[in-house]
Amino acid sequence: MGFEGGFFVYAAVVLVALVSTVVSIGLTIAIIIPFVGTLTLLRANYLPMAVSLDNVLLDGREDELEQRSVLRSMFLRAQRSSAKIGPVVRGVFPMMARVRRLEGWRGLYKGSTVLAVGGFITAIPTILVAIYSARSGNFGRDEQYTAFSPFRTMVSKVILAMVSLPFDVVLKRTIVHPRRLDWFKFRSSLREILCKEEYEQPWRLYLLPGVVPALLLRVAVIEYATMAIGFVIFNDWIPDEPGLTDPNKDDFHGRTSESTMSAMFGYTLLLLWCMAIQFAVVPLECITVRLTTQRPVDQQPLHIAFAQQAQPEGPSAVSHQATAAPPQEVRATREPEPFTDEAEEDSETAPALGEHDTETCITVEEDARMTEPVIALRPCDEPDNNAEAFFGASPVERYTGIVDCFQKMVAEEGYETSPSP
Repeated sequence: MGFEGGFFVYAAVVLVALVSTVVSIGLTIAIIIPFVGTLTLLRANYLPMAVSLDNVLLDGREDELEQRSVLRSMFLRAQRSSAKIGPVVRGVFPMMARVRRLEGWRGLYKGSTVLAVGGFITAIPTILVAIYSARSGNFGRDEQYTAFSPFRTMVSKVILAMVSLPFDVVLKRTIVHPRRLDWFKFRSSLREILCKEEYEQPWRLYLLPGVVPALLLRVAVIEYATMAIGFVIFNDWIPDEPGLTDPNKDDFHGRTSESTMSAMFGYTLLLLWCMAIQFAVVPLECITVRLTTQRPVDQQPLHIAFAQQAQPEGPSAVSHQATAAPPQEVRATREPEPFTDEAEEDSETAPALGEHDTETCITVEEDARMTEPVIALRPCDEPDNNAEAFFGASPVERYTGIVDCFQKMVAEEGYETSPSP
């Protein structure tokens, strides 16, 4: 192949890859990002169990509950454990309606800029692989993709997951942030969601407790295992299409009753695997969201903007108490240090604890409309600090890993929190 022919092949491959990347990212932002943001909000919503009047009346009546029917006892126990502190939103579409009511349509598209930038950067390895395939002359050959290499597949998926991890952390924190960030002011927005150490040393995002193990476990269980099982099923139980056994022979093979039963068994096994894997995937996704959205150490609380707003007299819609909770003192574990940017001499320092960043805040009209946060983030200050007057939840200890996160979610919020949608 001459120079001109090879150049046109490379140019065509790059153009097709870029166009497909732009189209896929556009469709993702337009259709998928509202659902991704809603699921992230549902999984990050902190709903600790509360003591209600029903719980007090049911104490000491365990024997009476056991004498009733099993179904009725299950409903009573579920009702007993349903008392929560915070905004109880059940389902994707009710959460969408809540976001629309509190933040408007733009709230449903939080993180669109981060998703677009991350999509373009993570698409670079795919484009390089396409260029390499075109250069080696294997582009478009079926036999190139029929062979399954476990090591190569695992390495490629791990590399892609590790490259996308910082963008995933920034995306999830942007979605749960109570204010809409202006990502055209890049540094100011990063200061809102990252602590001082993470801002100056981005590699510290890989040291977040339990995030990398959860990511590797997700790659191994969801992507790698499903791909391997699908490859085995499609090669062993699902026969090829009818046709000649060999181009140089006259033998013709077609489907028989045995091959049809084998194909049905293969499809059924793959479907059962995809259904069974959800019992491991959904809790793992909830744990990953909690670990990535956990407030960094010594960073101002994300809901501090709402804590300083004057509460109206009467019942409080935020804390779900009979009267509005009195303002309480909020102090950090140590005095927050301002951010400094060594690259520019005229860089601005970070906002002090409890102050708004005027560059990243939304407009005054939108800020006045937001009377409460969409969700309640887990207050992970040190236990000796005073309780922050957000939704009335007391400070708790931080998550230290996957197992610790799961145990604390069950202990604080109940088993119904882990399998959230």
